[in-house]
Amino acid sequence: AEIEASGAGDTLAVQIDTGEATGRIDLRTTIRFDNDVTIDNSNPAFSAVDIDAPGENSLFEIENDVDVILRDVGIRNDQANRDDDINLQGAMSTLTFDLERADQTVFVDIVGSGSVIKEGTATLELFGINTFTGGLTILDGEVVGDVLSLGTSTIDLAPDAASRTAALVYDLSGFDAISAMGPAITNSSTNGGVVLFSKRGVGSLDISAASIDATIGIRIEQGTIITGSSEFALGRVYDIDAGATLNLTTVLAATTSSSTLTGAGRFLTDPAAPLVVQGDLTGLTGVFSVAAPLLGSTRERAQ
Repeated sequence: AEIEASGAGDTLAVQIDTGEATGRIDLRTTIRFDNDVTIDNSNPAFSAVDIDAPGENSLFEIENDVDVILRDVGIRNDQANRDDDINLQGAMSTLTFDLERADQTVFVDIVGSGSVIKEGTATLELFGINTFTGGLTILDGEVVGDVLSLGTSTIDLAPDAASRTAALVYDLSGFDAISAMGPAITNSSTNGGVVLFSKRGVGSLDISAASIDATIGIRIEQGTIITGSSEFALGRVYDIDAGATLNLTTVLAATTSSSTLTGAGRFLTDPAAPLVVQGDLTGLTGVFSVAAPLLGSTRERAQ
């Protein structure tokens, strides 16, 4: 096994051949990064590598103004060992997961005031109790998390090329109650890439008070998304899969919306005032359950 580095800001090339599918690096103490570094295990000729820190230690401490890139390097998927964390110790510190070889699941907590970046086409699953405040930027591929792991800081879907897709998935499989979405979701891409937001799991996600850029379409794969009049009026595309529900509620006055609904799911309204629809509902092949007058160009289809 070799770990090579030639100086600050350079790449540590991890070359481990265990004869097994995955090797492991056990850290007996915290690694503190005070210079930029890339830990690179992208060479498919060598074993996949997970990093683990047995005991009650921080896995990494990343100082302010330091960028650490984990290129096809996993964090040990030990859900029971929740005393480990990754500490971003300044607002200018960044941790980048650059994944191409395989999907990765991270259970350790990411804390501090820095930011996290996702690169590469493979999927990153975040399931720690994350409190980092610098935001999450998705440049490529998919990030999956829940209301605990995705925290409250801004999530930016920012594909940096027209050929790239930046996707965010809320997975509420383990949540029975209604969960309110905390972070704002923005789209800062200027390169024409694809941005996606999806909801999975049987739990309900309330986005009625959320700030989601109007250019971002929403797909409901499972369960329910609850939205309010202000959010629904933005005119986005909602794609509702069979068995899933979009629930429009808390309408206190007539709402005019140019939203588009597609899919085989259910659209439910329970407002006390009419909903004036200027968008296209004809793509929704599922069930309409409309409690109040539905006015506009799609009235006949909806009723």
